Amino acid sequence: MTRIRKDEVFAQEALTRFLAERYPMPPIWEPGSEPPDFWVQMAGRRFAVEVTQIMESLEVGSITLTERGANAALRRAVQQLEAHARKAGLLRGFYHIHVCPVPNFRTARPEIQARLFAYLEETARVPVGEQRELWHGQHGQRWTIQKLHERSADLAESMSLGGAKWEGEVQEELRALLSCRLAEKAVK
Repeated sequence: MTRIRKDEVFAQEALTRFLAERYPMPPIWEPGSEPPDFWVQMAGRRFAVEVTQIMESLEVGSITLTERGANAALRRAVQQLEAHARKAGLLRGFYHIHVCPVPNFRTARPEIQARLFAYLEETARVPVGEQRELWHGQHGQRWTIQKLHERSADLAESMSLGGAKWEGEVQEELRALLSCRLAEKAVK
């Protein structure tokens, strides 16, 4: 038996709620044969349900990542930096770090960590600190750090994953992504 993915469970639950608002009888779900992921019976009719994800990709140097992948990588990087700072006894306050994808992060990491540790040492005995840049990219991307208060010892991150887009750009990219994903599903 095929294991149900989280996104399939979410889609099934969301579609059940949607249908419950419109039809008096609840849908009857059956496992699919990949494809489809599920079969749903409603009002004497049977429909195939195929769940898919559409994710925008980001170009980061020479690699391409999904937004989810970039988010996870950045979160991991911040967690590692925080762990090293704690181990070194440098985290003496609540700090906000803003991060973004860095091309060839492994090469940039030692410099980012050195600048972070220098900032943590400089702000260890003050209640708040000025924002400081830890890294600056060619296209305006930045990593910054700022001490906000000294009531706790934590590092909280925020992220910028991509540039702003016009509504028309988003719609056009969505059409292209959906078209490609449906073509892949049709081959199954």
